[in-house]
Amino acid sequence: MPVKKLGIDDLDEVAVLDEECFPPDVAFPEEVFLGCLLDPSCICAGIEEKGRLVAFSIVHRSGPRAFNLVTLDVHPDFRGKGKAKALLDEIEKEARRLEIKRITLQVDVNNLTAIGLYEKRGFKKKSFLKNYYKTGGHAYLMDKVFDTTHAPEGNGC
Repeated sequence: MPVKKLGIDDLDEVAVLDEECFPPDVAFPEEVFLGCLLDPSCICAGIEEKGRLVAFSIVHRSGPRAFNLVTLDVHPDFRGKGKAKALLDEIEKEARRLEIKRITLQVDVNNLTAIGLYEKRGFKKKSFLKNYYKTGGHAYLMDKVFDTTHAPEGNGC
């Protein structure tokens, strides 16, 4: 499934999709997406179906050899159809290309579907983040460490 690079022209669709994926007190404000779409240290990618954005991811280069997955959104009607996997494939491909050694992310402790996906992809829970969300909700800090000297080509690590 084709993954496209997102740019400033995609701002409205990105903001709307985030609101469709997360409750208002968890969804990012549009200004966050504006900053990410303009920031060269962010990689913004999306998947369209019939000309409509249905999934996207934003990764921030948080250090010379590190990425932080800011968000990975899949419209509820398109979940379970490989969209998140395709975006993670693209992130990991870019990580190998740039010799990134570590990807971190924060995920709500109650989002068992996302946690399961990340664990299948080799992410490990590193710590519990108490009251991480402004709602008081908790998160896990998860990470995946790459051996860039022996990183395989293609899908997976």
